[in-house]
Amino acid sequence: MTRITLIVAALTLAACSKDGEDTGSGGASGGDATAGAAIYNSTCVGCHGADGKLGVDMGGTPSSDLTAVVPALSDAQITTAVQDGKGAMPAMGTSDADMPDLLAYLRATFP
Repeated sequence: MTRITLIVAALTLAACSKDGEDTGSGGASGGDATAGAAIYNSTCVGCHGADGKLGVDMGGTPSSDLTAVVPALSDAQITTAVQDGKGAMPAMGTSDADMPDLLAYLRATFP
């Protein structure tokens, strides 16, 4: 009976920790932060800056300070904002395949 309990527990833990799964505001995305840096530098740095605090004014609304926003949002919330846009931020066209890498970079850089 103990062996079965251990197997069930191991399977449950494995199912709950899939790479790329939204695990909340401090969750691991399972992506590659180095690849995510390239995405950030080509897509996000123009408005948010290298340090996440640039604050470019987009139609009367300053861009968000990522050092405050990233830790407060879940992976799903960040993905929605990046892919669909939010407030003055336009949809960035980042693919589902690239989001884990971008999330890994954001989590590592703006904890």
